[in-house]
Amino acid sequence: MIICLACYQDRLASVFENASEFRLYRLDDENNITPAGHVSLPSKDPTDRTSAILACGVHLVICGGVCGGVRHSLEAAGLELRPWLRGRVDEVLAAVRQNTLEQLTMPGCRCRRNGAGQDCGPGRGNGPGRGYGRGHGLGHGPQGPGAGRRSRSAVIPTMGTAGTCCGQMPAPMPEQQTFNQGETMKIAISCEGPGLESKLDPRFGRAAGFLIYDLETGADEYVNNEQNLSLPQGAGIQSAQTVGATGAKAVITGHMGPKAFMALEKGGIQVFLGQGGTAAENLEAYKAGKLAPADGPDKEGHW
Repeated sequence: MIICLACYQDRLASVFENASEFRLYRLDDENNITPAGHVSLPSKDPTDRTSAILACGVHLVICGGVCGGVRHSLEAAGLELRPWLRGRVDEVLAAVRQNTLEQLTMPGCRCRRNGAGQDCGPGRGNGPGRGYGRGHGLGHGPQGPGAGRRSRSAVIPTMGTAGTCCGQMPAPMPEQQTFNQGETMKIAISCEGPGLESKLDPRFGRAAGFLIYDLETGADEYVNNEQNLSLPQGAGIQSAQTVGATGAKAVITGHMGPKAFMALEKGGIQVFLGQGGTAAENLEAYKAGKLAPADGPDKEGHW
């Protein structure tokens, strides 16, 4: 059996479409796993990626988030798909051996595979709520005044009008790019107020604001985030777009939810989780290499 891991660097890419390579492994009847090669991916076209996987004789694809169209394409080709997982490559392979992949499910993710053809997904209607889907992803559930309906393409909910999940991927951000920590010119720090002596805000989506620090010039500016503080949903994605618009390529914050993390990674913005203290203290820890890049979200949604 050939297993394909959709990877970015040494871990699962948080979004299938952002994987930089497919790593292949052979799983034998005794649960031994051996490397079976890799596929470089110059194209992000879903058709090209599906063709590359099929050409390698893959049976199982393990990945992070995946949009409905790509998922349908992979499953229609007869591939088994285990999406919405996170972790380093070694952690994923260990979970495959131990049959514990569900333990690597992204925090806050409702789209777990509870069995063949089952998914939980966002509902749609006149008020907030969720629907539950089976098989082809159609389901019904109470939500506000209206009944809910969910299609397979609604994988990552983002906010549309009030009380409605539009079921689309986060709004486009700049293309993901690989960079080294020393090459990052601007870094965003979630803060409770302006200035380097301000306390690190443990929230990201509902942070009071972001201190944007230029590592080359030492200049800093404060971007107020009050417009996202009272959002019932989607604050993480909106804040990710706010940070992306500043040109920052790294974020230091206290905690991160799954949607915000995926939106930032899609924009090529690396996440570092601070340890409290002031913006200046976390900035110095970053410069000294004491903050490790986060390999995924550490909080459920609505953080």
